[in-house]
Amino acid sequence: MELITLGIDEDVFSPGNQANARMRFGLPLDKKIIFFGAARLNEKRKGMEYLINALRVISGNVKKNTFSQQGIFLLIAGAGFEKLDMPFDYKHVGYLKTESDLAAAYQACDVYVCPTLEDAGPLMINQSMMCGRPVVSFDVGVAKDLVKSMVTGYVAKTRDSEDLAKGIRDILELNSEDFWKMSSRCREMGLEKCAISAQTEKLTNLIK
Repeated sequence: MELITLGIDEDVFSPGNQANARMRFGLPLDKKIIFFGAARLNEKRKGMEYLINALRVISGNVKKNTFSQQGIFLLIAGAGFEKLDMPFDYKHVGYLKTESDLAAAYQACDVYVCPTLEDAGPLMINQSMMCGRPVVSFDVGVAKDLVKSMVTGYVAKTRDSEDLAKGIRDILELNSEDFWKMSSRCREMGLEKCAISAQTEKLTNLIK
């Protein structure tokens, strides 16, 4: 059995200049940026409490990490966001209404984190892959097929904030060469599994 995911426009969701994408949102150029979001961030099934706990774990150990001098910044998208005691500086950009803005958010970050607990998708994993950005997620939904630990991101044990924190740290601690190699593998996975052209071919073969 072959998975046929929802198709993603490979021309819109594509790798782009990270510095330009950050300037688009007024984000710092010299920090590691963690991106996360959801249509409704306050839904329990989106698992934000586990992500916040993971961020607190990272914050408690940040001096031990190789990226400590650069620091960490959070990019948060979606509705239903209530100001919380985040352990890092952040920018909440609300609901991103255009695909272009959403693609730029992936391009701006170093890692996209998906802490969802129940989801057939989520589609944001597919989109992040297409933009060449590693994904850290729980072993839920489409992550089972797209996210490969230390290949295209990291799959954490579901509801385990410590393991989620480990995955985020492992990605952020990659040196520049290894990060961009992973970025390339994400894009390759996206084109193979998520691109509209790939879905068209798979559906055509299925019908035949």
